[in-house]
Amino acid sequence: MFKSAARSKSLDKTDARFVDVIHTNINYFGLSKPIGSADFYPYNGKTQPGCSFPKNIIQKCSHSMSHKYFTESILNPWSFVATPCGVVKEYRGRDSCNGTDVIFMGEHTST
Repeated sequence: MFKSAARSKSLDKTDARFVDVIHTNINYFGLSKPIGSADFYPYNGKTQPGCSFPKNIIQKCSHSMSHKYFTESILNPWSFVATPCGVVKEYRGRDSCNGTDVIFMGEHTST
């Protein structure tokens, strides 16, 4: 959902029993704050691999990756290993997280 969307029109964890959010374009077309039951930030939620110059195309490309990642998670359930880490701004790589738990991003998220 876009930053400018009214609160009543924005995706929210109360929209379903479980809301899985994949943030792929924070600070441009997407939100940085957690809004789902589980929030994932591939590549810190910023520019995604395969998305390059010019800048306006980078942002559209990165934003569109969230549904591609989710589709891939259906086709290949164990493709996206994630580490529960708390606040995305504090994430500095997998070693910065306390604990060794892993979950899978997408359709088969277990939280």
